[in-house]
Amino acid sequence: MIDGLREARLDVQRRLAPEMDWFTPPDERHFDPASAVAAVAGLLVSAFLAGFAAEAEKSLREAGRAAYRRLEALIRDALRGEPAPAAAELERLAEKAPALAGRMEPDRVRSFLEEAEATLRIHLEVSLPPDRAASLAAGIREAVVERVLRAGRGAGTQTVNP
Repeated sequence: MIDGLREARLDVQRRLAPEMDWFTPPDERHFDPASAVAAVAGLLVSAFLAGFAAEAEKSLREAGRAAYRRLEALIRDALRGEPAPAAAELERLAEKAPALAGRMEPDRVRSFLEEAEATLRIHLEVSLPPDRAASLAAGIREAVVERVLRAGRGAGTQTVNP
């Protein structure tokens, strides 16, 4: 597993749990809340990392949008009680991000993080009020930077600043 990915998911689970009702219509709240929060948190972290990687690879718009369209479908499936994708599939979505961040100047990393956060926030606003979407997207960015990107840069390299 990518260094820090588990911890990033746990950080996002703590932030996401109070917001889960926003993601599901009242007549469809027939899921195990703990499992759903864990699944959706993993999807959000992976989608953020995939969005960051897409931005960093210059496949900008279409690849980033495709990652978030996939995220929307995965969240819908998770809330319907369908099995979450295998952890390996989620890791494949995100595995490029730490290596890419390690090869870039901090200003470029910061720019791509901002773009990935803004794109995720826009997609979260489909389910959440704008202030809550912004807060959750910022929390996901913070978890990814702290737990995955900084940990993946290794000793002797420049630090990623959120």
